[in-house]
Amino acid sequence: MLMADRIINWVHSNINSQSYTKHQDLHVDAISATYKARQSWVTAFEEISKILRDRRADIPLGFCVPISISLTSEHNYLGVKAQNIEELEAEFSVSPPSLYVFRETESPWHLYPDSARLLPSAFLPWNSDDTIKSIHFEYREPHELMHRRSLWVVT
Repeated sequence: MLMADRIINWVHSNINSQSYTKHQDLHVDAISATYKARQSWVTAFEEISKILRDRRADIPLGFCVPISISLTSEHNYLGVKAQNIEELEAEFSVSPPSLYVFRETESPWHLYPDSARLLPSAFLPWNSDDTIKSIHFEYREPHELMHRRSLWVVT
């Protein structure tokens, strides 16, 4: 099965079973073994975001399928620190990127817009056109000491 078909089949299964309501994700290394190594994760973002863009018509209306990765966090708000792709890659956490399914109006950046910042496209290889956006998301739960940071790439 082609990687694009594997992704779209997972999206449909996730929606049909309503697993997206429990934030069920799909790690990129489960899509392809070539994405297992940390040094392949930037390539995973680039290739999978392009698949999602090209296959947008196969995703049911009202849903979005972003690819995301957690970034290193600290006690204080860090904001967007990276100035280039190498610095951004150095901030990746230990878990590989994952795909998620959200209703478009229920994505984290829609529910909590003050916690989201659009990243400049200049150093992001997957931001090749206006149909792919990269979002830095950072928040802290009241009961937690650390801020949570993540990168979301959305088509």
